[in-house]
Amino acid sequence: MDLTDEEYIDLISIDIFREYQESTKLPLIKECVQHYYDELSKCYKKDDKATYAYSTLKLFDQTLVKWENNPDYKKITCKKGCSNCCHVAVIIRDSEADLLIELIKKEKIDPKTHRLKKQSKKTDEDFHDLSYKESKCIFLKNHECSIYEYRPLNCRCHNTLDESKYCDVKKYPRRKHQKFLPLEIMVIQRVVQLIEDVGYMSNQLLKRLK
Repeated sequence: MDLTDEEYIDLISIDIFREYQESTKLPLIKECVQHYYDELSKCYKKDDKATYAYSTLKLFDQTLVKWENNPDYKKITCKKGCSNCCHVAVIIRDSEADLLIELIKKEKIDPKTHRLKKQSKKTDEDFHDLSYKESKCIFLKNHECSIYEYRPLNCRCHNTLDESKYCDVKKYPRRKHQKFLPLEIMVIQRVVQLIEDVGYMSNQLLKRLK
């Protein structure tokens, strides 16, 4: 039986409550989930998903800015030019896939379909079996993201508080990183998946490139 929106919100709230490390009460988490669900649902555009994707990415950026003076935020070890996290399987939303396809066409980006096809046969569990070149994100250029302003939500959420050496996915393929993930960021991550479907980037792009 399909769940109602209210039941989904309850489930997400409990899920985050179990994961969240501060003593935030469940009712407060549910209130936060409901707030972002309402905000994101309001701006959802079924007929213009690319615009919706960009507006949600900007909402995320505005939310993250509020945390920049947090002591834990300043412990993030990610630096420009470090691209280890650009060699992992990334899950993106339907709207983000539409946005990326628009960019590929507008900027005349080579989608490297041969590489995408190899990546599409892997999941998060065995993506590290690909060679370093095969696992490379198609938007990575000279160790930097060539579409940084438009990078997907999961790329924006990715960070580490660990030593950078542990980001090498070939040496440490299954290492769980300590991350800076405040409550609002976790909520946005979960809520967007209530509103639209998600899938691995390679599959999402290949489907639209046919």
